[in-house]
Amino acid sequence: MTREQYWEDMVAKFQATTLSQAAFCLEQDIKCHNFRYWLAKLTPSAQTPSFIKLAPFSKAIPVLVIEYPNGVKIHPASNTPLAELRALINLL
Repeated sequence: MTREQYWEDMVAKFQATTLSQAAFCLEQDIKCHNFRYWLAKLTPSAQTPSFIKLAPFSKAIPVLVIEYPNGVKIHPASNTPLAELRALINLL
């Protein structure tokens, strides 16, 4: 079994559980930083962009505030397309 096959098996096991990453790593006796590296490498959703291009809109009153864990706040206009709002929220 190659290293990549080993980690593919670990990722599949993790995805079949309801455990947090930390609890899974503890249960499997593996280092969390190694697991997170391989999880990001092997999970297709990890390929999402970290920046989203937004088109300028007419001036509108913001009715929504998206606040990220690092303190960054975004005040999208009320006429922001839902697809762009979804992309912004998925960055969380």
